[in-house]
Amino acid sequence: DLAGLIFDDAIQKLLEDEDLKQFRFLGKYLSQYVSVLVEEGEGKVDIIRQGFDYVKWKRTQERNKVNTTSILPSKEEIVSHLITFIEDRVREWCVQADIKRLCEENHKQLLQMKMFLNKRKDQKLKQKYGELTHILTQCIYLVPISALSRAVQEEVIHWIFSNEDRVWRYRGGRDGHETLQQ
Repeated sequence: DLAGLIFDDAIQKLLEDEDLKQFRFLGKYLSQYVSVLVEEGEGKVDIIRQGFDYVKWKRTQERNKVNTTSILPSKEEIVSHLITFIEDRVREWCVQADIKRLCEENHKQLLQMKMFLNKRKDQKLKQKYGELTHILTQCIYLVPISALSRAVQEEVIHWIFSNEDRVWRYRGGRDGHETLQQ
């Protein structure tokens, strides 16, 4: 998914940064943060804050004789620095993303990106959203279902019915007269 692509890029950049690579052990929480950020448009700082045991980290640093006070002296500063780093990486990844390639290779990721960009207020991301919307309108072709072969029509109807089933499950089930055969 899109969050996975962005996280892979962010973790690579994190490993290249001398100050931040010591926090690679927080990868699980950084991944969760990116997933929530992409899905909801806003990350939850508590994911990293609660996952980061500062006292244990500090003891490990002291045992390994690493000077940590010159880098980032408090848990809040470390978490804030990591959040800023991740947010910057997400923004940069989105701005540099090749929309046409995403459209050709993975439509699901493209639609995830569209939803994410639409939730953000950043001007560069809004411009990217406009570009994405323009490309999407060029890539979509609407045809009447009757123009499709019988097998494709059945596949489309089956797909629609299956997706509606998920919705109806949360509403207490379908009415008895609605079946796939009808």
